[in-house]
Amino acid sequence: MTATKKDCSQYGQLLGELRSAPQNVQKVICAIACVPFVFMWMSGMLGSVAMVACTVGSLLIGHFVSRRLPMLCSTAQVYESGLKLNVRGKESAFDYDSLTCISSKHTHHFMRQNYIGTIFEWQFDIDGKFKPVSYQGEFHMEKDTARLVSLAEQKVSEGIEKRLLAQLKKDGELEWRPGVLMTHNGLKLVDGPNIKPREILFVEIEQWEIKDNELKVFRTGEALPCLCISNDSRNFIPMYGLFEKIATRIRSDENAKTVRLQSVPILDDTLPSIAVVETA
Repeated sequence: MTATKKDCSQYGQLLGELRSAPQNVQKVICAIACVPFVFMWMSGMLGSVAMVACTVGSLLIGHFVSRRLPMLCSTAQVYESGLKLNVRGKESAFDYDSLTCISSKHTHHFMRQNYIGTIFEWQFDIDGKFKPVSYQGEFHMEKDTARLVSLAEQKVSEGIEKRLLAQLKKDGELEWRPGVLMTHNGLKLVDGPNIKPREILFVEIEQWEIKDNELKVFRTGEALPCLCISNDSRNFIPMYGLFEKIATRIRSDENAKTVRLQSVPILDDTLPSIAVVETA
């Protein structure tokens, strides 16, 4: 269900708001702030200290204005059961249960080996809408904005997980990525139309980990992963959440070879936000 521009009351309590300026807007602000610096440097009007002070002042003013003018900034309001996005004046609002897919990419930025912030990008597919909705923002790992981004991804993923679980119950399998399917018993690897699919049963899996921007799945007794999936692929977070819940449930019961899907918990606090891309 989508909401009108003014009415988001059906989404429950507002949990927080993210506010940022798109990267292209920030680049324009930096370019504009450098113009008076170049002009003063060529004309010799002011000393170097004064020129730097004027340039920094221009940058701070531009930074402040870009996060206050609706036509320049982007905002994301996170509600209990829905999300409202405003990207440079264009609004979109939807409840989590109406989403069919999320793509999430986080890029950490460093300066002289010191962490300075993270740029994140979201893309949502909404049931009944042809075009996806995109949002880009930034946060710092040590601030509340990081917690709010993680919370939004968790709530979105919980809504999509319910759809995926229903599809798995109905069809018996889910496509994680081309050539990789999740079934009641494990993961099916399809290498080609005339090649018999390979299976990785949940009971055969010893461990899995997120490393180097990939999910790595290990069979018992094998040193190398039998499957790697990039963590910025479409629907990675909800698919990983579903995989982890089913695999954990089966592996906790030594006699289990499959799991009743009705027993898989969906709405809990264990869903991680792991779609992160590291950059040096």
